[in-house]
Amino acid sequence: MTESSPSPRSTAADVAGAVIAEARQLDQAMALLRNARHLDRDGTLTAEREAALTASKHQLAERLDAALAEAGAPALSDAALKAIVQAYEATGRPERAVAVLSAAIERADTANACWLLADVMRRTGDATAFEAGLRAHLEAVPGDRTTRRKLACLLALQGHAGAGAVEFLRAWGHEDPGFGRFGDFTRLMRHLSGMTIWEGLRVEDAVMLASLAGRAARPGGVFVEIGSWLGMSTSILGDVAAGAGAKVFAIDTWAGSESTWQEGRVRGRSLFDAFCANMEALGLLGSAVIPIVSRSDRCTELLAPGTVDLLFIDGDHRYAGVRADIAQWAPKVRPGGIICGHDCNRRYDTLSDGEKAMIEARLGDNYIDGIGHGGVIKAVHEAFGGRAESAGIGSSLWWVTVGG
Repeated sequence: MTESSPSPRSTAADVAGAVIAEARQLDQAMALLRNARHLDRDGTLTAEREAALTASKHQLAERLDAALAEAGAPALSDAALKAIVQAYEATGRPERAVAVLSAAIERADTANACWLLADVMRRTGDATAFEAGLRAHLEAVPGDRTTRRKLACLLALQGHAGAGAVEFLRAWGHEDPGFGRFGDFTRLMRHLSGMTIWEGLRVEDAVMLASLAGRAARPGGVFVEIGSWLGMSTSILGDVAAGAGAKVFAIDTWAGSESTWQEGRVRGRSLFDAFCANMEALGLLGSAVIPIVSRSDRCTELLAPGTVDLLFIDGDHRYAGVRADIAQWAPKVRPGGIICGHDCNRRYDTLSDGEKAMIEARLGDNYIDGIGHGGVIKAVHEAFGGRAESAGIGSSLWWVTVGG
């Protein structure tokens, strides 16, 4: 296929974007019409015009239907799925968004589609009936991981972080690690939900990180975290470490980065002050969590080779930064220990040639629309290849067992 011929996936996404823009124009026309309703004495003209605008919206939805039908059944990217959902909602057809998401989940079973489906049902559908249906199905088929993850996403979006965490654990066949000051992971999640600490770590990735930390933890052990920001992942590692009698060395400059959206201050405080306040509130600062204000490449002598039980990499997401963190810190992890990280949105071997070429051309970028963190994807693949595991459902957390 030549560059001038867009792929079916990009065609559907492009049509969705155009539909959203045109639907917004129709909404503006409808608003102006309603504001001028008093000028139409018998309401006939207003009613006719409203009907015409509504019909135009329906035609936009049919246009998107046609684009998707022409594309067949492509593996839609996260960005394309989101645009399609927004387009159908903008045209007053959320039920079609549900159908597209359900089909996407059946084909690829991605985490993103589960989150989008739960969000559509929460905002535009009957979330109560949806939840009841999911629970009824799970009573009959308790091992249906996809249904359980839909329920987990819905609960998390409704603000029930602890209950959502339980369902994510069950979906993956993991038991609650049971470590930590808070006694269990679900109690920790409920506590964190009331703090200014959540950033880019989804609930399912938080669950997986807690499970990995539970596997690696041992009395007197050491966890190393590269990139802490406000401390969401640090709190999970610190909670497990506290229960096991281990420590977390949290390494960050807390100065933000020109390549990311993070800034050096939050609500009038420095990022480091906000991080320390969060760790203090959790009872972890100075006991289970030791902050190291430094670039990761300037403190590698802090620990000897083979002394780290778990290494979590979530710092500079550009290719060179991730590659350097893996190369410099992986030798510090003991045999049987775990190397893991965040924001590996896709497996490199599932990318198209065009996507791989785009990553090569943008190795200095933190994020690439439609692909994700290309530098992380490429660096993890080069370092570990097929040894790097993930939850296999669109999770962006990756891990490798050293010597495994």
